[in-house]
Amino acid sequence: MKKMLVPLDLLWIGTDCKIVDLTLDVPAPEKSSSPSTLPLYTPSRPVIYVLEINAGETRDHGISTGDEVSFSGMDRSWQSC
Repeated sequence: MKKMLVPLDLLWIGTDCKIVDLTLDVPAPEKSSSPSTLPLYTPSRPVIYVLEINAGETRDHGISTGDEVSFSGMDRSWQSC
């Protein structure tokens, strides 16, 4: 992500509203990076959502694959979790 400013953890969420994969400590790219040189991050299996949080929060909060996810405080007409 070209304009990403801080390192991130990526939580990949499947159709069953559970975390199916984690990508930890994704570094912010160098400002001089061109889009064609940026790495591509993908989950190990198909997902419907990806939640981006500050790097380290996954470990700090004990988040792991298999954990259930629910969304609150938003219009629920578009979501399945």
